[in-house]
Amino acid sequence: MQLNTYQSILGAAVAGESAGAHAASEWIRTTSGSTLTPEQRIAIYRNNSIAVRQAALAETYPAVQSLLGETYFEAATKRFAARTPAQHSDLFLYGADFPEIFRELPGLLEQLPYLVDVARYEWAYAEVLRTTPVADQTFVRVFDSLYPIDRIHAFCLPRGDDSDDSLDLDAAMTGEPLYFVLYRAGADVIAQAIDRDLFQKLSDQL
Repeated sequence: MQLNTYQSILGAAVAGESAGAHAASEWIRTTSGSTLTPEQRIAIYRNNSIAVRQAALAETYPAVQSLLGETYFEAATKRFAARTPAQHSDLFLYGADFPEIFRELPGLLEQLPYLVDVARYEWAYAEVLRTTPVADQTFVRVFDSLYPIDRIHAFCLPRGDDSDDSLDLDAAMTGEPLYFVLYRAGADVIAQAIDRDLFQKLSDQL
């Protein structure tokens, strides 16, 4: 059996696919002198893989983690990572659909109605931050929300001792959609407010 075949079998087993788990168990049973059963060894790989994906989500979604607290965030990332294998070796690309998991938790959204938007904003923010500019082209993402997501995001991130420790959402709400373009300036990501027409124009181009 070729190495890439072994890798495919083990990858399918770690991802929880029953056919892959059966084939991997047979292979491990005949090649390993370990006292652990094949299923136990696969479970170790699977748990390690989930933990790695959870760590990647924590890197991308620090504001969401701040909003939820460590315990709830860990539960949400584990739920997502357990059912969502990585499709790319670069884990910076992992987690685009993570915001959608919160739509399955209506009780949580009653308390934090802006949570999905904060998570969507963080993914766009991370994309802009991690994308290397090409020549004179500027990589941008656009975003819209009824909430002042840029301020909520900034508020949830670590700040200096002299920063304001309060955010009055009621005062910040306009009742109208807010539109932003996110772009990179040096090592920073800038969120600039734009009007609806420019938002639509940029959206059509992306």
